[in-house]
Amino acid sequence: MTQTSDGPKVYCGPNIPGGMLASHTVFSDDIPPHIEVIAQRCPELGELIVPLSEMNSTTAACMTRGTRENTCYVEILKFFKK
Repeated sequence: MTQTSDGPKVYCGPNIPGGMLASHTVFSDDIPPHIEVIAQRCPELGELIVPLSEMNSTTAACMTRGTRENTCYVEILKFFKK
């Protein structure tokens, strides 16, 4: 999920336990290495890191059943409950 600095990105998924990543964290540069590692283990997390301009629509889609974003959100929750 390596992302280049083509503008700020925001994570629209749920809070990750242990303070690893909070919902709506904004990344002004590249995604930090520890987040890259988490996203390799849980690819759905990377799908919810979007350009800042898409934050509102992605957040709404996360709460809308049947959307890909909602599926990712639920899978992230399941992954971190293991």
